[in-house]
Amino acid sequence: MIGSVDEVIKLWKVNYKKGEISLNKELTGHTDSVTCIRDFPKLNCFCSTSADDTLKLWDINSLKCIKTLKHHTKCVLSCCYNPLGKKEIFNGGNDLEIIVWITNKGVEDYEESKALKGHTKRISSLAFADDYNYLLSGSDDKTLRIWDLKDNENIQCIKIIKDLLSPIDFLLYLDNRLMVGCEDGVISFIKMNKMKRCRSVKFSNSAIYSFNIFHKHRYLVIGSKDGKARVWKIGTNKREVLKGHTQAVTGVCDFEDEYIVTASMDQSIKLWRKD
Repeated sequence: MIGSVDEVIKLWKVNYKKGEISLNKELTGHTDSVTCIRDFPKLNCFCSTSADDTLKLWDINSLKCIKTLKHHTKCVLSCCYNPLGKKEIFNGGNDLEIIVWITNKGVEDYEESKALKGHTKRISSLAFADDYNYLLSGSDDKTLRIWDLKDNENIQCIKIIKDLLSPIDFLLYLDNRLMVGCEDGVISFIKMNKMKRCRSVKFSNSAIYSFNIFHKHRYLVIGSKDGKARVWKIGTNKREVLKGHTQAVTGVCDFEDEYIVTASMDQSIKLWRKD
C-alpha cells in the first residue's frame, strides 16, 4: 500500500514466485499528495495523511473511507495511534501542532480532543512507545519530544532531547529503542529507559526518508534522498547498497522476511530479494 503525489493510494499485489509487483486497486478521496500511511490493526483500519490538511481512516476489509478528520490548516505529515486506553489517534505536520483525536464508540466517531504544542518547526514524524505509553514526536527544529499519555486529560511533554544535530525525518520504535533518522544521513538510537541518545551511526551523505526492520529484527533497511536503499546487518559493519532508483527512496518495507520493497519519487516500486 503506497500513497503518492497524485492524491491516490495504490494497493499492489506481490507475486513472490515470479518476483513481480502489479497494481491491484486505487483508493481516491484526498485532493493533494498523500504523505503517510499507517496500519491501525486494533482498530481494523489504516490511516492516511495528506497535504490537503486532512487525515482519513479506511476500513481494512472494505477499503472504504470511514472517517475524514480535519483540523490542520497546513499539510499533515505523520500519524500514529495508542492501542492502549482510549485508543487516541495523533497527527502532526506543518502547522506545528499535534492533534489528539479520541472516540468513545467506533472509528467513525473520532472527535478532536486537544492540541499539543511546543515544536517550533514542522512535525515530521510521530511514533508510539507501547512499553511506556509515550508519544514520540520528531521535528525540523532538531528536537525529539516525549509526551506522557498516562493521564490523557493532561498530556505533558516530560523530556526534550536536543542533542540531535539535524532536522528529524523519521522515527521507528522497537523494544525500548527509538531510531531517529535525520537529514544529515545519521540514525541515532535513543534508549527509552534512560531517555537519552546512546549511539549514532552515519549511513549516508543525504537525508534519511524512511527505514524499517526486517528478518527477525536482524536487518535495518534505510531509504534516502540520494535514491539509494541501504541494508545494514544490525550489530555488525556489514552493509549493502541497493542501487536502481533515480530519485529519493521515500518508503521501504519487507514481505515474508524474504523480499524488500522500495518506493521512490521516481514513480517506481522495486522488489529486491534477499540472498
